[in-house]
Amino acid sequence: MRYGQAYMVNELKNEFWVHYRGHKIGDICKDATFVSTKMLPFNLIWDASQAIFLKSAFLQVSKEYTNYRYRGDWIFWIDIDLLGDVVISGKLISYFLKHGNDVTSKAITEGYSFLEEIKAMDYFSINEKIAFDQNQFLCPICSVFNFKK
Repeated sequence: MRYGQAYMVNELKNEFWVHYRGHKIGDICKDATFVSTKMLPFNLIWDASQAIFLKSAFLQVSKEYTNYRYRGDWIFWIDIDLLGDVVISGKLISYFLKHGNDVTSKAITEGYSFLEEIKAMDYFSINEKIAFDQNQFLCPICSVFNFKK
Protein backbone atom coordinates (compact mmCIF):
# COMPACT_ATOMS: atom_id res chain seq x y z
CA MET A 1 0.00 0.00 0.00
CA ARG A 2 1.05 3.59 -0.59
CA TYR A 3 0.01 6.17 1.98
CA GLY A 4 0.17 9.98 1.98
CA GLN A 5 -0.51 12.69 4.54
CA ALA A 6 -3.61 14.84 5.03
CA TYR A 7 -4.73 18.23 6.22
CA MET A 8 -7.75 18.16 8.51
CA VAL A 9 -10.02 21.15 7.93
CA ASN A 10 -13.20 22.37 9.60
CA GLU A 11 -16.46 23.66 8.08
CA LEU A 12 -14.88 27.08 7.53
CA LYS A 13 -12.05 25.42 5.59
CA ASN A 14 -9.56 26.33 8.32
CA GLU A 15 -6.74 23.86 8.69
CA PHE A 16 -6.60 22.76 12.29
CA TRP A 17 -4.50 19.65 12.09
CA VAL A 18 -1.74 18.57 9.76
CA HIS A 19 -1.23 14.86 9.82
CA TYR A 20 2.31 13.58 9.48
CA ARG A 21 3.80 10.70 11.41
CA GLY A 22 7.27 10.34 10.01
CA HIS A 23 10.80 11.60 10.29
CA LYS A 24 11.60 12.19 6.62
CA ILE A 25 9.97 12.85 3.26
CA GLY A 26 9.31 9.16 2.70
CA ASP A 27 9.68 5.84 4.42
CA ILE A 28 8.99 2.14 3.98
CA CYS A 29 7.58 0.05 6.81
CA LYS A 30 8.35 -3.63 6.50
CA ASP A 31 6.06 -6.45 7.60
CA ALA A 32 3.57 -5.38 10.28
CA THR A 33 5.69 -2.43 11.49
CA PHE A 34 3.28 0.17 10.06
CA VAL A 35 0.36 -1.40 11.91
CA SER A 36 2.21 -1.71 15.21
CA THR A 37 3.72 1.78 15.14
CA LYS A 38 1.24 3.90 13.17
CA MET A 39 -2.21 2.27 13.15
CA LEU A 40 -2.52 1.26 16.79
CA PRO A 41 -4.07 2.54 18.93
CA PHE A 42 -5.66 4.95 16.42
CA ASN A 43 -6.57 4.89 12.74
CA LEU A 44 -4.16 7.31 11.07
CA ILE A 45 -5.72 6.93 7.64
CA TRP A 46 -8.54 9.43 7.88
CA ASP A 47 -9.72 9.31 4.31
CA ALA A 48 -9.46 6.84 1.43
CA SER A 49 -7.88 9.58 -0.69
CA GLN A 50 -4.73 9.18 1.41
CA ALA A 51 -4.07 5.62 0.23
CA ILE A 52 -3.69 3.57 -2.91
CA PHE A 53 -3.45 -0.20 -3.15
CA LEU A 54 -3.67 -2.98 -5.70
CA LYS A 55 -6.94 -4.68 -6.56
CA SER A 56 -5.24 -8.01 -5.86
CA ALA A 57 -4.58 -6.81 -2.29
CA PHE A 58 -8.21 -5.78 -1.87
CA LEU A 59 -9.33 -9.26 -2.93
CA GLN A 60 -7.19 -10.78 -0.14
CA VAL A 61 -8.59 -8.60 2.65
CA SER A 62 -10.74 -10.29 5.25
CA LYS A 63 -14.42 -9.33 5.19
CA GLU A 64 -14.24 -8.59 8.93
CA TYR A 65 -14.48 -4.86 8.21
CA THR A 66 -18.03 -5.36 6.94
CA ASN A 67 -19.11 -6.28 10.49
CA TYR A 68 -18.51 -2.72 11.68
CA ARG A 69 -20.59 0.36 11.12
CA TYR A 70 -18.16 2.97 12.47
CA ARG A 71 -14.72 1.35 12.72
CA GLY A 72 -14.75 -0.84 9.62
CA ASP A 73 -12.30 1.42 7.82
CA TRP A 74 -9.75 0.93 10.59
CA ILE A 75 -10.09 -2.86 10.30
CA PHE A 76 -9.85 -2.63 6.49
CA TRP A 77 -6.69 -0.50 6.52
CA ILE A 78 -4.96 -2.72 9.05
CA ASP A 79 -5.86 -5.88 7.16
CA ILE A 80 -4.59 -4.46 3.87
CA ASP A 81 -1.43 -3.10 5.53
CA LEU A 82 -0.61 -6.58 6.83
CA LEU A 83 -0.42 -7.92 3.27
CA GLY A 84 2.93 -6.30 2.58
CA ASP A 85 5.20 -3.32 3.01
CA VAL A 86 3.71 0.15 3.38
CA VAL A 87 5.32 3.07 1.56
CA ILE A 88 4.75 6.33 3.41
CA SER A 89 4.96 9.65 1.60
CA GLY A 90 5.55 12.76 3.68
CA LYS A 91 3.68 14.84 1.10
CA LEU A 92 0.39 16.38 2.15
CA ILE A 93 -1.91 15.11 -0.59
CA SER A 94 -5.39 15.20 0.86
CA TYR A 95 -7.89 17.40 2.68
CA PHE A 96 -10.17 15.78 5.23
CA LEU A 97 -13.26 17.73 6.26
CA LYS A 98 -14.11 17.31 9.94
CA HIS A 99 -17.35 18.70 11.30
CA GLY A 100 -19.72 18.05 14.18
CA ASN A 101 -22.38 16.30 12.07
CA ASP A 102 -20.16 13.65 10.49
CA VAL A 103 -20.48 9.93 11.17
CA THR A 104 -17.43 9.80 13.45
CA SER A 105 -18.59 12.64 15.69
CA LYS A 106 -22.03 11.05 16.02
CA ALA A 107 -20.53 7.63 16.80
CA ILE A 108 -18.30 9.09 19.51
CA THR A 109 -21.11 11.14 21.05
CA GLU A 110 -23.48 8.17 21.18
CA GLY A 111 -20.86 5.69 22.43
CA TYR A 112 -20.96 3.39 19.39
CA SER A 113 -17.36 4.19 18.55
CA PHE A 114 -16.19 2.95 21.95
CA LEU A 115 -18.12 -0.32 21.61
CA GLU A 116 -16.71 -0.99 18.15
CA GLU A 117 -13.18 -0.15 19.30
CA ILE A 118 -13.47 -2.86 21.97
CA LYS A 119 -14.70 -5.32 19.34
CA ALA A 120 -11.82 -4.28 17.04
CA MET A 121 -9.24 -4.75 19.81
CA ASP A 122 -10.49 -8.28 20.30
CA TYR A 123 -10.10 -8.90 16.55
CA PHE A 124 -6.57 -7.42 16.57
CA SER A 125 -5.58 -9.47 19.61
CA ILE A 126 -6.08 -12.78 17.78
CA ASN A 127 -4.12 -11.73 14.69
CA GLU A 128 -0.71 -13.41 14.80
CA LYS A 129 0.90 -10.70 12.62
CA ILE A 130 0.10 -7.87 15.02
CA ALA A 131 2.27 -7.18 18.04
CA PHE A 132 -0.79 -6.45 20.15
CA ASP A 133 -0.42 -4.86 23.53
CA GLN A 134 -3.69 -3.93 25.19
CA ASN A 135 -1.80 -1.38 27.30
CA GLN A 136 -1.12 0.75 24.22
CA PHE A 137 -4.83 1.50 24.01
CA LEU A 138 -5.81 4.50 26.02
CA CYS A 139 -9.17 3.33 27.36
CA PRO A 140 -9.06 2.48 31.09
CA ILE A 141 -11.66 -0.27 30.77
CA CYS A 142 -9.43 -2.36 28.45
CA SER A 143 -7.86 -4.26 31.32
CA VAL A 144 -11.30 -5.60 32.23
CA PHE A 145 -11.61 -7.51 28.95
CA ASN A 146 -10.04 -10.90 28.48
CA PHE A 147 -8.22 -10.68 25.15
CA LYS A 148 -7.39 -13.95 23.43
CA LYS A 149 -3.63 -13.37 23.07
